[in-house]
Amino acid sequence: MVRFALWSLWSLLLSVTVATGAEVEGCEADVASALQVMGRVKNPDDDSPPEEDPADDDDEDPPEEPEDDDDEDPEEDPDVPIVLEPEECEQVCCYSRFSSPESLCGCLADHSISCNFCSSPYFATPSEYHVPDSGSFNVSILVNETGLTTISQLEVGLGLAGFHLQTLGITLLGPNAESLRLKGAEPDQPDETQEVHWVFSNRPGCNDCKEPVDSLSQLQGKEAKGTWTLMFETDPEVLNGLVSWVELSLTSC
Repeated sequence: MVRFALWSLWSLLLSVTVATGAEVEGCEADVASALQVMGRVKNPDDDSPPEEDPADDDDEDPPEEPEDDDDEDPEEDPDVPIVLEPEECEQVCCYSRFSSPESLCGCLADHSISCNFCSSPYFATPSEYHVPDSGSFNVSILVNETGLTTISQLEVGLGLAGFHLQTLGITLLGPNAESLRLKGAEPDQPDETQEVHWVFSNRPGCNDCKEPVDSLSQLQGKEAKGTWTLMFETDPEVLNGLVSWVELSLTSC
């Protein structure tokens, strides 16, 4: 009886020990599996490299900003003055249809260039003008180029749009009170608006030129410098059009 009791007690202790070990072993296995899923513990059988924590990216150094290029092309620097070669300087500052700034045309003195308005004309344009909605108006052009003396040849260029050409009259007034009629009213023409580009000239062989009513050759030998005025005579009962281009071409020998 005593032996049977001792054997039962031994069996009970053995079962408790086995059960307790199974619980511990199972708990450790569950924790290890969970850590493997979370990436905290590497599976001994897994040879793949550990995954990087995205939070570690915040510790990386920021990308370096490009350094300023101190060796940039001086032609792209607006503070670097434009330098013209002698031929370019003469063309831009003497014979261009557009006014060139004095800061650019200092090249004339630098290269000892004198504009020759006997071989190529000087172009003069108005600095500003106003065209009223209706009625006659004037456009003035100041000519103060020191290289000009007396006139050898003069031409007048005009670009017009939307004017009634039938009733339009144009007169040129010179700096010494010269008055030359360029265009008079043309009652035989259709009463309609047109876009035109005229060059009033008496130059021989100019097929595209429009012959003025009064010959511009009357101005030969007259002073070129001064204020020239174009008088536009329009019908006050109709709207005026657009003056897109006004130009004097002066040759002086």
